[in-house]
Amino acid sequence: MNLFRWFRRRSEIRKYSRVLGPKLRSRFGKRRTYSSTQVAALVKELKLSTEFIEYAIAMYCTKKEYASFSSSSNNMVQDYAISRAVAFNIAVAHIACKSDNNSTGSSDIGGDSDGGF
Repeated sequence: MNLFRWFRRRSEIRKYSRVLGPKLRSRFGKRRTYSSTQVAALVKELKLSTEFIEYAIAMYCTKKEYASFSSSSNNMVQDYAISRAVAFNIAVAHIACKSDNNSTGSSDIGGDSDGGF
């Protein structure tokens, strides 16, 4: 992965955490997970990039939803655990950096019933 793509991916994952998470909660109520259809529709509605949508799906959906979405999309190249771990690490690093500015930040990365984060 080239450096420019790495920065874009990191930026989009931060947006998924900062923008998409709160919108999912306000639109569909506070839940542990959401459907891939809900996440994908809201990503498009918010005009967030769909280039890295597999990370948004991994962040807010179950492994089963991720698998069903990936079978209907050519965009998925990683497995659920890798996408989820990368997204989690980027979101947590972003929150940790913000805490230096007395900002608590928020990352409500959902989990699945299979013992996710």
